[in-house]
Amino acid sequence: MRNFLLSFLSLSIFLSELQSKAVSPEEVISLARATLGEEAALDGLVTLKFIGRLEPADPKVPAAELKILARKPNSMRLELTMDDMIETTIFNGRRATIIRSYIDADTSQMRDLSKPEQDRVLYSTRQFFSFYYPDIGNGEEVSYEGTRKHRGKSSHVLKYKYPSGLET
Repeated sequence: MRNFLLSFLSLSIFLSELQSKAVSPEEVISLARATLGEEAALDGLVTLKFIGRLEPADPKVPAAELKILARKPNSMRLELTMDDMIETTIFNGRRATIIRSYIDADTSQMRDLSKPEQDRVLYSTRQFFSFYYPDIGNGEEVSYEGTRKHRGKSSHVLKYKYPSGLET
């Protein structure tokens, strides 16, 4: 417990020092990766499972449950459940299919994703395993945007810019 408290105190001091001076995106990325685990452990991951809930800004829109199972190098299953609709995207590395089912109506629709949609799914799947590193080889850029309050805490803001013009 004592070691944990000392580590937490050291991290807090380091974070406050980071916030008081200009930092590079690489410093923020390294810090974020360190909070997830050691480099060897991050590089050795083969399967990631995400489960979450999406809360819409508009109270008239129902919340959604999200489940993602991603496997290296490029396989993914994404399931989105909202009200009586379940939308499942399955990507096996070569082909992606989306299935939309309505439980109350007992109906389903299925279609293959277009080439641009498949490329986006492939890119997203690879990004899951990058753990904040930009894909510089494919033209992705990252810049440091300063700090802002998020959920009551001061947070570093990075902007990722993709060759398509998309920014996050």
